[in-house]
Amino acid sequence: MPALWPLSRNACEADHIIPRSKCQEHGLSEFDQSNLQWLCQPCHSKKSNAERWEGKRREGPKPVKRSNVPGRKLFLAMAGVLPEGLNRGMPP
Repeated sequence: MPALWPLSRNACEADHIIPRSKCQEHGLSEFDQSNLQWLCQPCHSKKSNAERWEGKRREGPKPVKRSNVPGRKLFLAMAGVLPEGLNRGMPP
């Protein structure tokens, strides 16, 4: 347990030691209680955010989505933005 364990159990959150998305790889059920630990809220947030960030890094960047809102091209032209494809080498 982390050094912050002496806090009230009410201030702690249940955490999956092995993320639920990887349980099958390790032969565990998503609801296996041996895969749970108590963490204080700051430690749990830090661990969860790190796992989320790692998942996003593995997926790679998402493709750029262009808006099809009527008047978009006129708005961009009035704002002085270069035509699509010429702005920082971005695809049309």
